[in-house]
Amino acid sequence: RFLSGAASWSTLDEFIIGNLGLNFTVEFAQTEENLVKAMTEAIYNDEALMMYFWRPHGAFQVLNLSSMLLPHFEPECFDVKENFACDYPEEGLIKAYNVQTGEKYPDFAEFVSFFGFNGGRDQEDIMARFLYGSSKDWNNVTCNWIKEDIRKGQDSLFSKWKQFLDSKFVGESWQGIDPVSAFTLCECGVDNKQKIVRYFTLPNSLEGVTFLEDDQPCSDKVSFSTYSSRWQNQDYETQVVDTTGCHFVHRDSDKGRGILLIALVSMLIILGLGFLIYYYRETQIMYASSQRTMAVFLTGAFFLNASYLVYVGYSPTRGRCFIRIALLTFGVTLFTGSLLIKQFYLYGLFYASPFNSRNATRTAILKRQILILTTIPVILIICWSALVSNLTPR
Repeated sequence: RFLSGAASWSTLDEFIIGNLGLNFTVEFAQTEENLVKAMTEAIYNDEALMMYFWRPHGAFQVLNLSSMLLPHFEPECFDVKENFACDYPEEGLIKAYNVQTGEKYPDFAEFVSFFGFNGGRDQEDIMARFLYGSSKDWNNVTCNWIKEDIRKGQDSLFSKWKQFLDSKFVGESWQGIDPVSAFTLCECGVDNKQKIVRYFTLPNSLEGVTFLEDDQPCSDKVSFSTYSSRWQNQDYETQVVDTTGCHFVHRDSDKGRGILLIALVSMLIILGLGFLIYYYRETQIMYASSQRTMAVFLTGAFFLNASYLVYVGYSPTRGRCFIRIALLTFGVTLFTGSLLIKQFYLYGLFYASPFNSRNATRTAILKRQILILTTIPVILIICWSALVSNLTPR
């Protein structure tokens, strides 16, 4: 029998056998895997087998195969396919690139052309490792082959490749470099969330390399950082890696609009109460209630509500944070301190102190107490400013 590949393959085995008068019956293995299996079994069982095959192929490095000599190929053999009675012509298969590829991508064609093998033996060696070895991963097979080849030193094929490339493209970055990850915190969105995104940057500049860093990493659209050199073009996609709550409330969010509405209404009510206190300041009940104490109380409440206006915004800044802290500090101090002013006044009427005197007027006592209440937040703000002065705002 004569074992061929598949009936769909472009073979002329039946014509060769018939025209040369050979006594073989053509059978089809259908696949390359079946061809290799048949020849392996034949050699193992010490049986003769005539078959169609080709090289380079890994089987030639493992099995003892011999080629059958046919009449030398002549162009006229192909004139009439039915009369074909000679050997197959040699066909050079260029799998990495062809003539059209070289014309369209000359740099790529020049680069690939340097990677030549020592005949077909090196290729067959790699193929045999994949075909008969334990690993069926081409990356592992080729990597192990390169490692063993490098151990040969200056005689290794890989070393010759690298030496030639280094001498041919001296000063050019044909090997490339991997960009590194960088992270940024985006502005607060209307959902009161901030995106933490990862984009890519090139730490060192390289001659012949252009790297366009993503200038809008926080965009809602898909964006990239682009690496470009003579040998490589690659896009690195910017990705959202996490989200975090905002350090303020976005003004366009429902929560932001609610806070603004409540704060504004509260401030209008406080201003209205302040007007009523001033308008009825001469009445007996207002005089007995100490209108100055109530004014301090309302001022503190006004500052507290004003701090919410600063809390609602589009982006946190050092100035906005300072104003908010100042309003909160003064507001809390005046709001709570005003409740003690009247008690201090009554205490001063019966007991002398550095800040109260029986001979002092009510206005003078109030001024001293307000001085104390404003000094406390000023000290707190100075301390806070000193602590955050060296921090970098995000």
